[in-house]
Amino acid sequence: MTNWREESRNHLIARIGHLSRLNRHEQAIAEIARLLAREPDNSKAHVDLAYSHWQLGNGKEAINAVRGAIRCDPEFADAHVVLSMFLERQGALDAALWHARTAARLDPKGTSSLYQLSRCQAMSGEAESALKTAQLLVQTAPNDCIAHDAAGFAAIHLRRWSDAETSYREALARDPNHPVAFHNLALLHRLRRKHKQAIELLHAGLRAHPDNGMLRRALYRMVDEWISRRSWFGLGHTVYRHLKPEVRAFYRAERKRVPLPLRIRSSATLVIAVLFLGGLVVLMKALGA
Repeated sequence: MTNWREESRNHLIARIGHLSRLNRHEQAIAEIARLLAREPDNSKAHVDLAYSHWQLGNGKEAINAVRGAIRCDPEFADAHVVLSMFLERQGALDAALWHARTAARLDPKGTSSLYQLSRCQAMSGEAESALKTAQLLVQTAPNDCIAHDAAGFAAIHLRRWSDAETSYREALARDPNHPVAFHNLALLHRLRRKHKQAIELLHAGLRAHPDNGMLRRALYRMVDEWISRRSWFGLGHTVYRHLKPEVRAFYRAERKRVPLPLRIRSSATLVIAVLFLGGLVVLMKALGA
């Protein structure tokens, strides 16, 4: 029979998880601080604190929190995985790879540790090793979406486009609503210059995850890039009209959020290009005369 302290602790942990799922990270941080005041060596609580700080954009605090988890328990593989993820996103690939290798050594069959190791290997120029790690992950967890996602990511770095597409479609087959699988398959389409397919895929992903910032940013950039490339040839408006009405509405709404100087710079680039081409035509006529 649990005592009141144990029940209070369990209630606090459940509340932290609930707040995190609701993306109420500031409140989650306050509750985690209460838990850490009771249990300063709770490495899992330090990792939860790191995650909430990261979601709020507090990179420095997030890294300090996860380092605190490792100080409490140097053998905690999940803490090394999380720190590797944070460092990777900050561009510190050497340190990220070291922590990913440590996590894989501590938990050699863990899906998250193998997934992160494969990503770091691919981004550090060890694409063949990344593919081997991803294949091991697929063998370990054949029905896990992220296993096939890792294989696709490694195949992209090896420029094996068909293998990458097969892996990403396998990932989507196992989890049709996985936002990372949508994002990465769209990235592959972009690399293969299939921008329209990429836009349609990201839009489908955003319908399933309307609040996903990664998909929103990717869709805006994809539409903007597609239009901009064709604008140099005067086709931007025509291409824009062929997009689905809801995609056009999304693009217009997102463009309003872009800082005005960036919008002006983008428009100014197009105006300068038109003036340059016009001046070139005039000069050629003058020389011909």
